[in-house]
Amino acid sequence: MLVVCDTTPLNYLIQIELIDLIPRLYTNACIPQAVFRELLHPAAPSSVRQWAFSLPNWISVKAVDATADLTLLDLHCGERDAIALATSLGAQFLLTDDYKARTAARNRGLATLTTLLILDAAADRRWISFQDALERLLQTNFRVDRLTIEQLVEKHRRRARYPYGRA
Repeated sequence: MLVVCDTTPLNYLIQIELIDLIPRLYTNACIPQAVFRELLHPAAPSSVRQWAFSLPNWISVKAVDATADLTLLDLHCGERDAIALATSLGAQFLLTDDYKARTAARNRGLATLTTLLILDAAADRRWISFQDALERLLQTNFRVDRLTIEQLVEKHRRRARYPYGRA
């Protein structure tokens, strides 16, 4: 299964030391060159730059030309290129936290994932504690609406109380 990634989810998963969830959940991952450049940007956290300097073998960097699609011009270049790459490769998923990018991707028939959905899927498999991962994530500059967080926290609280379903 192929997932194309935007910068932001990679950034957060690296910072909370859960980047290895991506290859556990998906067979292959790919990023456009614009995302690679953003990961190496001097303003990026040092852990993110260090990770990008020696990319693991489960992720590849691909060239893409997204400038022809005028409907994506209001998106950041990393998001625009990630959508174009996912479309051209026939990726199963686009991993992005940006609302406009998710909407544009869905309008093109792409399934989208977010950082929180990666953590949710890993917690569903009991690979991580959702609450612990969320606490680390919220120590970064990650922002999401409170309702989304509350719904996921409640889901995982219920699962912890009733690991085999309700009696």
